[in-house]
Parts: sequence; C-alpha cells; structure tokens
Amino acid sequence: MVEPKKREFKPTLETKLTREDFMRVDALAKAERKSKSELVREAVLWYLEHKDELASKQRETETVLAIRHRDSEAVTRGNLLNVPLSVTG
Repeated sequence: MVEPKKREFKPTLETKLTREDFMRVDALAKAERKSKSELVREAVLWYLEHKDELASKQRETETVLAIRHRDSEAVTRGNLLNVPLSVTG
C-alpha cells in the first residue's frame, strides 16, 4: 500500500514595492538567473538570520556617534573658554 504524500505547509507572503524597487529586484533576479520569489526569499531569510547582529551594530554606531558628539561639544566648550587642550601619555 502506498502512503499518500503529506502536504508541505508553505505559506505565502505578499508585499508591495515601488516600481523602481520592483525593477531592481527584477534586474537582479535576471542577472542571477533566479526567480524574483527565490531572490526575495533568500533576502528575507538572510535578514532574519542576521537581524540581531544588525541591531547590535546599529546600537554600536549610535553609541560611537554619541561619544563623538559629546567629545566635539567638550572641545568646542574648551575652545570657547580658551582652555588649552593637552594630551598626556
């Protein structure tokens, strides 16, 4: 007796893109000889796998920018007060 095949659950996802973005996806899919669905599927899966890493890098970038801003303000305040800045080391 042959067992019937189990149906694999493959939900679909629909989204809207600007015409420009659609054309970019279309061109890249053609260049890589993939379907647009395959290309977008790979992009979504890559994003899901790297989301935490990307968020961490974003936080690091924001921290670095905040430190630079703080340092820049400190230098500006020092210059306004004619305080000589020296580096020791």
